[in-house]
Amino acid sequence: MGEGRAAWSASAGDLQEDAWAGASKHADQHGQPASTFWNKGRWDEAEELEVQVMETSKRVLGPEHPDTLTSMNNLSFTWKAMGKQAEALKL
Repeated sequence: MGEGRAAWSASAGDLQEDAWAGASKHADQHGQPASTFWNKGRWDEAEELEVQVMETSKRVLGPEHPDTLTSMNNLSFTWKAMGKQAEALKL
């Protein structure tokens, strides 16, 4: 592989890592308010934010990324607390 191509390949890898880090930070920022709502029993607000985080994580990071799986886990706990056990188990 030529030097230019190797440099481009390395840059593309760096960009992908930066995108993942940015999405992870985004998920964390939204996860904190959702956690606050959850701790106060404000299930509807927590659910709304957790769905947004999960959908964004799936799209940006992929369905099997650890942060995506964490967001799915968080949403399932909220659904369980809301009495939506069937939805929680499906997720």
